[in-house]
Formats: sequence, structure tokens, C-alpha cells
Amino acid sequence: MYTPTQSSPTPGATPPTLKSMKLNSAELATHNTLASRPMVAIRGKLYDLTDFVDRHPGGRDIMLLSAGRDVTQVYETYHDMARTENVLRKYLVGDLTDSALPTFPAPSAFQTTLRSRVSDHFRKSGKDQKFHPLHLVHYAFVGATIAASYAAQLWVPTSCFTIVHDASHASFSHKPWVWTVFGAWHDFMNGASHVAWFYQHVLGHHPYTNLPDADPDVGTSHKHFRRIRPHQKWYSFYLSQHIYAPLMYGLYGLKSRWDDVSNIYITRSRGAIKINPLQPHQHAIFWVGKLFFFAHRLILPCFFIPVGRAVALFLLADVATSMTLALVFQANHVVEHVSWPAADKTTNKVDTDWMQMQIETAQDYAHDSVGWTKFTGGLNYQVVHHAFPNVCQWWYMELGPVVRDTCKEFGVVYVVKATFWEAIKDHIDLLWTLGREEVGKDDHIGFVTGGALAPGLEKEE
Repeated sequence: MYTPTQSSPTPGATPPTLKSMKLNSAELATHNTLASRPMVAIRGKLYDLTDFVDRHPGGRDIMLLSAGRDVTQVYETYHDMARTENVLRKYLVGDLTDSALPTFPAPSAFQTTLRSRVSDHFRKSGKDQKFHPLHLVHYAFVGATIAASYAAQLWVPTSCFTIVHDASHASFSHKPWVWTVFGAWHDFMNGASHVAWFYQHVLGHHPYTNLPDADPDVGTSHKHFRRIRPHQKWYSFYLSQHIYAPLMYGLYGLKSRWDDVSNIYITRSRGAIKINPLQPHQHAIFWVGKLFFFAHRLILPCFFIPVGRAVALFLLADVATSMTLALVFQANHVVEHVSWPAADKTTNKVDTDWMQMQIETAQDYAHDSVGWTKFTGGLNYQVVHHAFPNVCQWWYMELGPVVRDTCKEFGVVYVVKATFWEAIKDHIDLLWTLGREEVGKDDHIGFVTGGALAPGLEKEE
């Protein structure tokens, strides 16, 4: 098959070899299904996955969800590159000629050292990085609270988001079918698509953290409801965003259920992240999941309690859960004391090492609190999670010192707040500061920039 960037062979001429194929990002994006010959790009090289989709240990779903794009950062995060290089070479077919999304330098000494030390930690301890027996207890507790809520006719089930989050990162179990089943909890129990979440979170937020026009989590429209970056145009209603924005976070759950439909079936993208056509079982999970969600959250309760109470409890649970999850996420990334990097406008390259960027675009908090670690699903160790998203969250407390010591050795900034409330205050402070008209696009307001702490800011222990 010849691509638009290849010239058609003249009679008697030797056609270009497979390894001489050249595609641009738009052409690569068309190779996103099994029928269209799925491909990915890694470090500017094209790889044809057609014969590897069903042989990959991660399973067909992840391969086809990821096809048709540059997956360099995801690949390097989830694979031991020294061990997989020979396998990868077998599927090399050519070169990617441009970059639709930001690219990063080759892994630095800091990144390779940190990955090596974490790998050694699990190898020497004999622990499975994707399994901890107590994590099953955690899952059982979530299920028990949902059952107890129904039995008491409260109809305000606890969010099972931690299960979905683990599934999207393949961080619990080595079985792809487990990730699919646990991911489907998002559809059936939360009414939101786990496929849409995968694109937003795994292929968007994690590879391109805090990068404007790339990270869907910090995307801002021309006139967004909040101002979180200095370059955004200022409007007078931002003066009170530190008050109204946290309250509006409670609507995220309701909004996300419509965004699922819009992103997957209309725009086929989540911000800058393109969404591939779904497989038949994914379509089924999507629509049956939404029907089941509304049936068990709104229709079924009406058989046992008054309609008004059922609707009120649904909204109460949804708003409370949405606000809690949103504040947990905002306290990690949308704060003053982290980095807000940007790619070169001409080359689309980010000069900072990717691992360093992951650590400096997030902040941790409450490392000494087991309670907060379990309540947040390990996200108070957000830095550790972003550096090693494929590791079970129960190991984060063990990995924290390894990451911090390595950061100290290489001079990489690692911000840790003492408590959750200090982290939340950092987010509210950002909203207040950027709500002021005088804060313009050239102001950094204490952000970490250029791989170093902004003047006057000290790392909190």
C-alpha cells in the first residue's frame, strides 16, 4: 500500500521498501484500526502493528486505542526499552515526517537512573509491581459501601473511580481482560465512558502534563469559565473565580457524560487527542453502561423511595463526588508551585526531559498520612504516579523516598505539601491571583519555570 507522501512507482522501477515509508501525522492518524493497518510512531520511526496486535501482552484493546499516533512517551513509560528494542525493530516500516503534538529529548541520565532504581527496588524485594494483596481489600471495601448504600435505601454509592483509574493505567493485574472489566465500571457505575477517559487521561494528560493545547485537563477555550494560565484573556467575572470555580467542579460528572457522546461520536477527539473508532464491544459497553447507570441510579430508586428524594440523592452524590475528585486533581497540577511548560512554536519540541517535566508539573501532599493515601487512591503521591503510572498504587509510599532521593541527587524540583489542605489552598491561591486583571501573560506568579524553583520559593518538606 502506498501512502500520499510516496511517489507511485514508474514502470520497471523498483517500488520503495517498507522501511522507506514516510507519513505525516495526519496520514498516520488514518492507520488507527485493524482494517486500516494500525501503526504508531516512536521517536520519529513508524511501526506497523498489524501482526502484533493480538500478540502484545497488553492486549488488542490498548493497541488499537493507541494506534494512529506518536506514542513515544507512553511506550517509554510502560516498557523496558532495552528488552523490547529487538522486538520493536521487527515492525519498523519507515519515518514520521512531522509532529502534531509536543515531542521530548531522549531520556536523560536522571530519567534512566530513576527508572533503573525503581526496577531494582522491585527486583531485589521480589514484589510484583502490579499487585498488592491488600488492594483487593480496598476494592472489596468500595463494593461493600455501594451495596450498603443500596440496602439502606440511601442511593448515594461511593465512587469506584479508583478502580477505573487503576484499570486505565493497567496498574493492577497483568491480565488485559481485568483492565477491560474494571474499566467498564466507569461506564456502568459512574455513567461515564472508560474509553473517553483513556484518551483524556492516559494518551492526553499523562504524556503532555500541563502543556497548553496538548493536555486536555488544562485546556481552556477562548472564554473559559476559569483562568488558570496567564496568557488567557482576562474577564471581570474572573475576580470571583476562587469562589465560584470550586463549586462548579461539582458539575463535572454531569458534563462528562455528555462530553463522552460528543467526543466519541461527533468531534472524535478530546481536545488535541484524536479518538479512534470504537470496537463493537466498546460500543456495547458505552451504550449499555449509560442505560444501566440511569436505570440503577434514577429509575430503580423510584420503586422504593419518592421520586423527588431519588433525584435529590442522585444530584447530591454526583455533585459531592465530582467536587471531591476535581479538587483532588486540581491540588496536584493546577497550582502555583509547579511548572507550566511550553513547546517551541516552530519545532513543537519541549527542551525539558520528559521525566523531569512529570515531576515538576505536579505536587504531592500528606506523605505521612496513610488515610489520605487511601482516600485519594494514592494521588497524594501524584509525582510518583506520573513517573510510574503502571505501578500499583499500594507501592507509592515505598517508591516515594526513591524518587525524592534521586531528584535531590540530580537537582530536580520535587514539591511536597505537608497536608491536603495546604495543597488545596495552593489551587485557590492560583485562582485568586489569576483572577486579577493586572496578572498578564508575562507574569509567572511563583510558577516553577525552566527546571528550577521560581525566585523566593522553597521546597516544602
